[in-house]
Amino acid sequence: MLPTLSPILCAVDLTATSEPVLAHAAALARGLGAPLHVVHAVEPLNQTGRAMLTNVLGEDEFKRQTEAVAIAQEELLRTRIARFVAHHLPDATPEEVVAARHVERGRPANAILDAAARLEAAMVVLGLQRHSRLTRVMLGSVAQHVVSSSPLPVVLVPLTIDER
Repeated sequence: MLPTLSPILCAVDLTATSEPVLAHAAALARGLGAPLHVVHAVEPLNQTGRAMLTNVLGEDEFKRQTEAVAIAQEELLRTRIARFVAHHLPDATPEEVVAARHVERGRPANAILDAAARLEAAMVVLGLQRHSRLTRVMLGSVAQHVVSSSPLPVVLVPLTIDER
């Protein structure tokens, strides 16, 4: 029996370089009639960073600032998707292209894999940064971890190539 390809999870980092990743994921989702979930993973502060900021800001202000950053990241994800859809799919709405947006907390590779499992994704689409001849032979750390740990098919979209 053939696998069902629904839904598709697209991992983005909220930079402009994520556009090709979203473009490939949207094309796959539209072509397969699968819902597209877009995930942005946020690495949490380590204990030392958290302790330093709490010491300077105080616990209540630290919590307020953390909540404000989370809201800003969700808004930025929504804005990036809306801009992408307006530019590449002007006859569609963001809601027609992306079934859901998710901002996940945790180490990015683990957060991506956890979201894929929770959403029962059929595949993961993410970007692959390549900068030089040396790093060309190695995958980025997030991509490498996702590829080596995922039970799902993973589509890697090359983002940049520096031919130096």
